[in-house]
Amino acid sequence: MIKRIKSTDIKLFSTKENTYLYFSPKGTIIKLKSGIMKDSIVKLINNNEFINKGESEYGDILIAATESAPKATYKRETEARYTAILNLSGVCNLRCEYCFAKVDGKFNFDNMTLDQAKDIIDYLVKSHPERNDFDVCFFGGEPLLNFNVMKEILEYNDMKYKSIKFNYSITTNGTIISDEIIDIIKKYNIGILLSYDGIDNYRPFQGGKSSTDIVLNNISKLNSKNVNLTLRGTITSDSTNIVDTFKGFEDKKIPFEVAFAYSSFNDNHNLSTYSNSELKQIKVQMSELADYYYDLLSKNANCYCQSLKKALIDIYFKVLSNKCCSAGTRNLTFNANGEIYTCQHFANKKEYSCGSLSDGINKEKLSKFIAPDLKEITECKDCWCRYLCGGCCFAEKFAENDSIYINNVNKCTLEQIKYSTFLEICQRLLENDSEYFNKISNKYNL
Repeated sequence: MIKRIKSTDIKLFSTKENTYLYFSPKGTIIKLKSGIMKDSIVKLINNNEFINKGESEYGDILIAATESAPKATYKRETEARYTAILNLSGVCNLRCEYCFAKVDGKFNFDNMTLDQAKDIIDYLVKSHPERNDFDVCFFGGEPLLNFNVMKEILEYNDMKYKSIKFNYSITTNGTIISDEIIDIIKKYNIGILLSYDGIDNYRPFQGGKSSTDIVLNNISKLNSKNVNLTLRGTITSDSTNIVDTFKGFEDKKIPFEVAFAYSSFNDNHNLSTYSNSELKQIKVQMSELADYYYDLLSKNANCYCQSLKKALIDIYFKVLSNKCCSAGTRNLTFNANGEIYTCQHFANKKEYSCGSLSDGINKEKLSKFIAPDLKEITECKDCWCRYLCGGCCFAEKFAENDSIYINNVNKCTLEQIKYSTFLEICQRLLENDSEYFNKISNKYNL
């Protein structure tokens, strides 16, 4: 029985028609009726650290509503697939200013040879004899600059591990797409995550020439071949066209994800550092984005933004997160020399390795570079957004604060802006059609 609730567990938000209360521990949304009741509850939340049962009429109404709400479902990290990220290439043909994989303008890992890639796959299979499937992601640098090794390791896995199912993906900048590459991608059903930010971006070639036209041409080529393609856009702190960016992706009718630029050990730019004025501008733009997606989705139009659809489904069905990701538990990153990292964000700093193929995993170092549970992050305990963001990216926090437990205030504000936008879109859609999410969960097989 709930005897009191923390005001910081509550987020008040409004659509154009109503005011709502989001109660984070249960992921439940409660509509506040107009008039005295709404005003009293808002005042109660704003003026009290705790709302105690038996102290006020409207406090009791609020506690009763949260108490009767169904429990949320928490994502079970144990259900995640096991993913090995192979840093196939230690070079790149682009000079993206915000690249998180670089330190001092370079990669501190080498191109992977076929023998090194074989050693990693053998280690992976040997260290998990209970598994008969693995996800393998080719990463870099630009992995397609080392295409021959990628092709050969695919053939090696086919020959040696016939009883094991490998699910392949690649993260690429989309500048190097040949007919041979497409044939291999289709043969092994390799999922492509292709980085593309839109017409105006920070993704030039090393000599300074724009990569946009070549990438757009390759996107069309891949799409025409019906490959498993997802676009991935980055929003930088100085973005002034967030809505146009999303519109541009939607117009392509290709699945896509969009994320804000990561903070990393690459500190030669400020594109992932968000000032108060930039956050205010982003908040305005995200409000406009809410209008755009409400107009789009309320007409039952197709939505290609995977991250938005997933977030809205999670909000509606009350699926919450106790941690930000499975890096270090279900995900490991491997460099050419056999060094092992919990996350690709750490792979450019040898001192952040958690082990090697020869020595195995160092449990003490592993614990230092692994996504913590929310209960371990003191600053998250008083944030309404914590079960939606899972505590934010722990690698970003380490890059900024040398600790996975210390949050960056501006990044937390950014997450709060993002999820406030998602909450608003969710409720506006339900005001229009109360069965909306039951319908689209079947439509999109979510």
